[in-house]
Amino acid sequence: MENEMKHTVCRSVEYGLRLIGVWPGTSFAILRKFLSILSVIVFQIFQYQHVIVHFGEEDLTVLMDALSVTVAYTILFIKMIIFSFNARLLNEIIASMSKDWKECDISNEYTMTRIAYVSRWVSNVIIFSHMMSVFLYATGQINERVLHICGQIDLMRQKLSEVTRKNIERKNVDQDVNESIVKALIIRHQQIIIFSKNIENLYSNIALIQFFSNTLVICCLGFLIVISIGVPGGSMMLIKSVFFYIVMSLEAFIYCFVGEHLSTKSEMIGDSAYESLWYESSPSQNRDIHIMIIRSQKHLTLTIGKVAELSLRQFANIIKASASYVSVLHAMY
Repeated sequence: MENEMKHTVCRSVEYGLRLIGVWPGTSFAILRKFLSILSVIVFQIFQYQHVIVHFGEEDLTVLMDALSVTVAYTILFIKMIIFSFNARLLNEIIASMSKDWKECDISNEYTMTRIAYVSRWVSNVIIFSHMMSVFLYATGQINERVLHICGQIDLMRQKLSEVTRKNIERKNVDQDVNESIVKALIIRHQQIIIFSKNIENLYSNIALIQFFSNTLVICCLGFLIVISIGVPGGSMMLIKSVFFYIVMSLEAFIYCFVGEHLSTKSEMIGDSAYESLWYESSPSQNRDIHIMIIRSQKHLTLTIGKVAELSLRQFANIIKASASYVSVLHAMY
């Protein structure tokens, strides 16, 4: 089982999970969790001491710079705690992905491989940009999990169109076989929904904390960018702040993109069912397909703490708000 999981998740993400002791089958998992959390706590103590020392100074440059890094490590600490308490749910998600790969047909292997390649490439880009795989593992992993669901949805849509065509060819010959195939697709649809809900339960609070911290960090970075413009010797601070700002915005974009992509793909199941040759099938099969269409109208979503959906519109609102904030700061300073 563990060997199958190794092919399900990219190596860099696997190493990050092993380091914090939440990868399935990791030896000395409790000790790894304790040491990783303890090391971050030690870092946090010194970081917040540094923030407190510079809290009362008139020059806010050092304070904002320290605060932006400190908040990022605080989010790391919270993510590690969440993953430690939800290790069983995380194992179920990885096991479900491993099962999908094990049951993948040769004809569907190209679709699965293509989705896996894209998700792992994006995950590695995110990890490289932060130079620490554990720090942004949640972003890389949610990308892999959601794209995996989308790949399964594509396979389901393909099978749905193939089944209706085969039903016409075998009409009145193998009705029981045809109905069992349609019911198997409905069961697969239910499994996709459950898998999506597991990801939502695991990442909803992480997304809420992530976006709250991103807002605070972006405000600090916006302040640093504005006061670094036109200041002698401020070019290095400007370059550093702009790069950090881009990375934080990229992180928010990844969350919003996968949420939008999942919603769009889940709605396409109903479209594929409607566009199939359902009217040539038996009444019982038509009823089953009709139920699938109705359920697909309630699209799958990822939320920010069960409050707002992750979507590209949400990302656009974040960018507009941050741009307005920087504009106001530029006018003031």
